[in-house]
Amino acid sequence: MRYSIFLLAFIGLTFLGCSVKYEHINLNSKNELIVTKQDIQIQKRIEELSLNIQHLSKSVSPKDANDIAYKTTYYAMHLANDYALVAPALFQNYLVNQKKKERGLCYHWVTDILKYLENSDYKTLGIYKVVANKGEYNEHNAISITAFYETFDKGILLDAWRDSGKLFFIPIQEDSIYDWKLRKKIQ
Repeated sequence: MRYSIFLLAFIGLTFLGCSVKYEHINLNSKNELIVTKQDIQIQKRIEELSLNIQHLSKSVSPKDANDIAYKTTYYAMHLANDYALVAPALFQNYLVNQKKKERGLCYHWVTDILKYLENSDYKTLGIYKVVANKGEYNEHNAISITAFYETFDKGILLDAWRDSGKLFFIPIQEDSIYDWKLRKKIQ
């Protein structure tokens, strides 16, 4: 197993590793997102995520859905800059585990995004920290967004690690890669 990880890291370093940089994303002194250039593809993804969240229930406020879609999408990009991210994600893991980078593991993404959202008062949304393969070498962490009264497994999965800072989202029950379990209810 260690040989496989070493080989993957070597291949990533040699052929696949590249930096990820979003120059149009910053935070101001009040910790608010500053987007200096609107990208149509990112706007479409934010709208798609917002609609997915709104379709969870008639009780979900479009304002809450739009706000969390905007914040999580752009803050993931900000974190990619902050982590001096290198793609693919497994290569970033290798660098963090080798102490060449400080952050960028899946739980760093989850922790930092949730910390950024902690002052948001979403009246119609539930927010959960979820885990797959807990305690295993391939443990993975993400976020589930639900209608306020629903359980984590009825939500939209948000995973900023999987696509190296480009927020991945899918209905959690449709994720064929991981079998998600509840780690903690946040809101």
